Amino acid sequence: MTDSPSPLAGPKSRQGVETYIVPDGTCFIYDPLHDTSYALDQLGALVWDYCDGRTPVDRMIAEVSDLIPGAESLAARVTGLLAEFAQEDLLEAPPTKPRTSESEGGAAR
Repeated sequence: MTDSPSPLAGPKSRQGVETYIVPDGTCFIYDPLHDTSYALDQLGALVWDYCDGRTPVDRMIAEVSDLIPGAESLAARVTGLLAEFAQEDLLEAPPTKPRTSESEGGAAR
């Protein structure tokens, strides 16, 4: 029996996107596929760091809340950043479930 990769539990940065961490907690990311770079503040850098495919969004929000106490509208800011990352094609697409004849409403022949 072979082990198949487990489905993503959370957002995952797309392979090939380069991260450059700055000592003040911010970072720059560079996407060579689209030849585009982005400057992220401390919150953006933390969220980007949690885009490992293993951290669900709700846990990501809780972890960031612990690291940045008192930040207002944190959940909305985290989900907004994730939406921007996805819009800019910086995240891997979530896996789709394979279609089977049963899920298509027909029987196997």
